[in-house]
Amino acid sequence: MRRDDSLGLRARTRAVTRSRRARALLSLGVVLGLGAVGTAAYFTDDATLGTGSVASGVLDLELGPTTETFLLDGPGGSWHFAVVQLADVFPGESVAMDLFIKNGGTTPLTFTGEAWSTTNDLYRADGTGLLVSTRRGASAGNSTGSTGYRSGTCTGGTEDWWVDHPISTTARVLTPSDASVSVGAGDAVRVCMLVRFPATAPSTLQQMTATLRATFDAVQP
Repeated sequence: MRRDDSLGLRARTRAVTRSRRARALLSLGVVLGLGAVGTAAYFTDDATLGTGSVASGVLDLELGPTTETFLLDGPGGSWHFAVVQLADVFPGESVAMDLFIKNGGTTPLTFTGEAWSTTNDLYRADGTGLLVSTRRGASAGNSTGSTGYRSGTCTGGTEDWWVDHPISTTARVLTPSDASVSVGAGDAVRVCMLVRFPATAPSTLQQMTATLRATFDAVQP
């Protein structure tokens, strides 16, 4: 009996065909795998730039009676200085005070000042009422004479700001020629203020009272 090999041939052909397809699919998987590995192999990096800190400065005008004592630390505020005070003042008497105006901040500044009195009770337009003088850089001194009269002085200095200014309720700029004064960070300006009642003051000014006030405004130049 003759064996028909056609069935075996066809079976081997199908097996070979299936084997090639499997290898083809396997090869495709390897190609895809290599492709995926190749994509992940790119090096990456990043960098961050950091700057130094940015801090705002401070503008702070301070007032005080000495270089060791400055008040009004921080923006704004008010200060009552009892030294500028004369009780039972008589014609010819005066009192002086030192005022230090300091730039307590970290940036340069310029300032202007205004002064006035709370009432016009001691004001006389002809200069026979209460008078105020200010001098930059001068030193204040006060004494009492043998007759009991009080006397204030401003010694030295470099620049007169006010000279016998009749003080009234109308504010007037303290600085020379109404100009601003420059002060560097940490520096101070010394001003002597002299308040006096002239010897020519009339009797009509008896038993009158006035309080002096001053404001200082600072800005960045």
